[in-house]
Amino acid sequence: MKEYFLQYIWENSLFDSSSLKTSEGEKIIIHKVGERNTNSGPDFFNSEITIGTIRWVGNIEIHINSSDWNAHKHFLEASYDNVILHVVLKNTFSVSTSKNRQIPTLEMKGIIFENIKDNYQKLMKREDYPICHSQIKEVDKFLIYTQMEKVLEERLEMKSEIVKQMLDKTKNDWESALYDLILESFGLKINTIPMEMLSENLPYSVIRKHKNNLEQLNSLFFGVAGFLNSANDEYSINLKKEYDYLKYKYKLEEVKKESWKFLRLRPANFPTIRLAQLSALFFNNESLFSKIKNLKSAKEIRKLFDLELEKYWDTHYILDKESVFKKKKLGKSTIEIIIINAIVPLFYQYGKVHTDFSNFSVELLESLKSEKNKVVSKFYHFPIQIDSAAKSQSLIQLYNEYCSQKKCLNCGIGIHLLKHNEII
Repeated sequence: MKEYFLQYIWENSLFDSSSLKTSEGEKIIIHKVGERNTNSGPDFFNSEITIGTIRWVGNIEIHINSSDWNAHKHFLEASYDNVILHVVLKNTFSVSTSKNRQIPTLEMKGIIFENIKDNYQKLMKREDYPICHSQIKEVDKFLIYTQMEKVLEERLEMKSEIVKQMLDKTKNDWESALYDLILESFGLKINTIPMEMLSENLPYSVIRKHKNNLEQLNSLFFGVAGFLNSANDEYSINLKKEYDYLKYKYKLEEVKKESWKFLRLRPANFPTIRLAQLSALFFNNESLFSKIKNLKSAKEIRKLFDLELEKYWDTHYILDKESVFKKKKLGKSTIEIIIINAIVPLFYQYGKVHTDFSNFSVELLESLKSEKNKVVSKFYHFPIQIDSAAKSQSLIQLYNEYCSQKKCLNCGIGIHLLKHNEII
């Protein structure tokens, strides 16, 4: 048994409390189990119990073995001096505070409700995820939706924290933060890292000065990305000439060309096509963040990414090598990934300080189709419709932060199954 399971048992009073006694034989009455402490210090604070005839208010510390108190050196820490009860699964000896006050101990062995313990042990033995899949249909849909709303908010908060760090670095330059997020999103999973390196080496402050000149934008993106060092055809050579001047002017450093991944990518997703699309995006939209602020729907935002590339790219997927004629467009699913990963977290953070946009991000997610990937497919048997990006983002968060880590005790669905169902 893990310590956090024992904490869960205590927090939810899932044990026989009718005749509790300390290891010294004094009667215990629990008035208030206390509030979970997620920071350093005792596990529960503001607890209220009566031991013998004395009513105590203070903290509770929980361990599997009473010896863990000394192993963790709590007897040396003043922050544990106000512990009023030591709750353990197995008690082998008494413990004391740093002031040598002996702490009463409650042994939980034999008083935990057996069905809860059995359910938990069965769940933890499972290796297929989500481990509650065989009984999820027994859970009320409202409870599932409540958990999904909770984890969606967690996911947006987590992503918006990254946005906040970007804004702190750029002194609240929203255009620059959106630029960084879009570059990362354009890389999809396989080229995320080199795209991050590109945004670091080619800041928006440089792009902003050349956004009205498409050739200069192309030279900057392809040059800093490392693709112009072996220029051979006329188009590449012209970009190289422009880039050499800009590189000297801004003291630019390049990403190693070998950082970019082409293998197993469809040609339309090659990083060279993405760089050309980035140039077109920032050339066509003078202030992208300001423009998106004035749009009302995902459909209008998608139109911003309906980009027309130079004719050169009609017959090229990479520099210097011709291919059959084909217009290069961002696919609808790719655009929606960019909206989900760049625009949604940015405007979630923006909505915290501008109330007119407080619901904008969630409304965007609700208007987009569900993502299709390996994680989302694990939840197709859930008794709910996965019909929007809000749902798929919730499920990705649920899987990453709860299911894959077996944190069933922190999940409303898992808690319900442990309490009310027999796990089979």
